[in-house]
Amino acid sequence: MTIALTAATKERFINLAQQIEEEGRDLPMGDFTNQMKGHITSMKKAGLVNTHRCEGDPERILWIGLTKAGQEAIDAMTNQGGE
Repeated sequence: MTIALTAATKERFINLAQQIEEEGRDLPMGDFTNQMKGHITSMKKAGLVNTHRCEGDPERILWIGLTKAGQEAIDAMTNQGGE
């Protein structure tokens, strides 16, 4: 099953992927708005991102990272020159 992203979710996915690439690591989700969390839910359903908590983290921070499919999608968009 393929999940189609809205234009707004696709834009946020591209921005999120760029931030992850710039940071060189997954990102903490603490500062995301409820609207962004909704976009992330759509990205998760599409298999583009995953979320996780680090074992033993006393703050229980939720992190978001790209899946293999998410990285492949970004690579394909970059190779096509599309953003």
